[in-house]
Amino acid sequence: MKRNQSNHLVKALFLIIIVLGFTAYTHLREANAGWKQHEYKVIKVVDGDTAIVADGNIKFKVRFASMDIPNADNPLQNLPPTI
Repeated sequence: MKRNQSNHLVKALFLIIIVLGFTAYTHLREANAGWKQHEYKVIKVVDGDTAIVADGNIKFKVRFASMDIPNADNPLQNLPPTI
């Protein structure tokens, strides 16, 4: 393949990637347009990764995913040492 043809191929692939990325972004933005934003009030912090929150009169428990925080019944002294 000649160098000029190679440059045109790279430019075409780059343009295709940009167009596909923009199309996906636009689609996701439109799909999430119906979501409503809510504010919640924290009523009580149970432990490091759990809280009780309220939205008006409805209370519920929220656990934060992927947080490595010991619970109240598992204090820091019981964790294995880290290097």
